[in-house]
Amino acid sequence: MPRGPACISKLPWDERLNFERTEEGLLHGEIKSIVTIQEHLKEIGRPYTGEAEAYYVELENELAGVFKPDEDPEFPWSSVAEVSMYQLSQKLQTKLVLPTVLRRIRGKKGSFQYYLKDTFDLVDSPDEKKLALAKLTPKRKADMAVLLFIAGQWDRHWGNLLIDRFGGLALIDNEGILILQMIRYGDHPFVCRGFKREAQGSAPSTDFPFDSPHQLKDPTLEVIKEAFGSYLDQRKLENIHSKVGSFVDETLSYVIWNQALWFHLTKKGRSAIYTDTYSRQTMDNLAKFTALEWSELFPKPFGGYHQRLFFNRVRQIQMASQKNGLWIP
Repeated sequence: MPRGPACISKLPWDERLNFERTEEGLLHGEIKSIVTIQEHLKEIGRPYTGEAEAYYVELENELAGVFKPDEDPEFPWSSVAEVSMYQLSQKLQTKLVLPTVLRRIRGKKGSFQYYLKDTFDLVDSPDEKKLALAKLTPKRKADMAVLLFIAGQWDRHWGNLLIDRFGGLALIDNEGILILQMIRYGDHPFVCRGFKREAQGSAPSTDFPFDSPHQLKDPTLEVIKEAFGSYLDQRKLENIHSKVGSFVDETLSYVIWNQALWFHLTKKGRSAIYTDTYSRQTMDNLAKFTALEWSELFPKPFGGYHQRLFFNRVRQIQMASQKNGLWIP
C-alpha cells in the first residue's frame, strides 16, 4: 500500500502530487481518525463556510481527506458531481481539482477528496488573499475560468477556492455542477431552483428569455411565497428570503421558463466567469472531448439535458477564444 503522494518541497500541489497513487491511497487506506470538518478547522483556526455534513479523515497511509456523505443514498448527486468534476479536470489536464473518489466510510457512501494542507486564508485575510492571487500563473487563472464555465460551477466564492503557499490552485465543493443553469459567457448564470409541482416535462417552445427577467426588490417572505410557492417548499422559500441581502440591490432577478424557476445569480462581490487568456493545451484537449467521453465522466444522475448544456457552454467559450483570445502555451 502506498505511503502517500510523492512530495517535492516548494512546488505547487499539482506538480508534487502523484495523482494515481493518491487515488489508490484514498480508496484503500485504513482509517486512523475521523472528526467533523468544523472541529478540524476550528482546531487550526480556520472558518467553515459550508453547510453540508463533512468529515476530516486521516488514514494510516499518511493521507488525509474530506469525506462528504450523500444525504440520500438513493440519489447520490453530491458525490457523483464531486468525482465528475475531478475527472473532467484530469481529462483536460488542468489539474485544478484535488483527487476525489467514491468511498464508503462508517456505513455511508460519499465523496472522499484529498485534503490540501498549508493554504492561504482567502476568506478572512485580505492580505493573504492578495499574496495568494499574486502567486497564480496566467495558465492557472485561465484554466480556472474555462473549467468553471464549461462544468457549470455557479457556486463560486472564496470558501470554495484553495491556493497553497507555492501557487497551486484547487477548486473544491463542486457538487453544484449537477444543478441546471442557462448562461451566456461573460454574464451571471440563471440557475434552476425548482420545477412547478406536477408539471409534465416537455421540450421548450421558446428560447430562454435572458434579456427579460422579472425582478423583486427587497421582497418580504410573503411576497416570495406568492411568487415562488408553486416551485419551492416552505424551507426553501425561507432560505431564499434569508439570502435576499446577498443579491445586488437586494433584488431577486428571475425567469419562469419551461415550467421551472430560474434565479439570476447576481450576487454582491461576485463577478461573472470570464477570461480573455486561453491555454492552447487546455483548449486543444477540450476540442477533442467527445459526447461519449462526457457520458463516461458524468454518469447518472447527470442526463441528456446536462450534456446539451455542457456542450453549448463549450461552443461559447471556443467561439470567444477564437474571436478575441490571447493564447498561452
